[in-house]
Amino acid sequence: MVDADMLTGWVPATCARPLIPIVVVIAAAAGCSTNTDHPPADDIHISGCHIDLGSRRVVVTGTAVNSSSRRSDYLVWVDVAANDSKIETGFTLVPSVDPGMRKAFTIKAFGATVPSGTSPHCTLNGVSRGPSDPFERD
Repeated sequence: MVDADMLTGWVPATCARPLIPIVVVIAAAAGCSTNTDHPPADDIHISGCHIDLGSRRVVVTGTAVNSSSRRSDYLVWVDVAANDSKIETGFTLVPSVDPGMRKAFTIKAFGATVPSGTSPHCTLNGVSRGPSDPFERD
């Protein structure tokens, strides 16, 4: 089982690249949704994008609203830009969102520290949705 705390927060740049493909494999094995009527990206809403004054890293907040018919896990990637340049990336796992329900998430992006006075712009880079229990039967 993947612990959400393992997938969030600051990760040294040397560790970030190998971790992401492993997570993608886990999500793919769980049966990621390609539902065109309710695409997973439509379930994710970014509500905040600010610089944490202590760490000088960007913090992204948002919600996942499950539009599917089953309890689902979401793997959410965001990009952070400032002055028209991508400066950071972050991701998180939003586990066990029941159909029709909303769950908040926070992403502490990793990458370069951001200078004070910079206005970050956060965008959704990608999202995968899969069943929370891939072995669940109807």
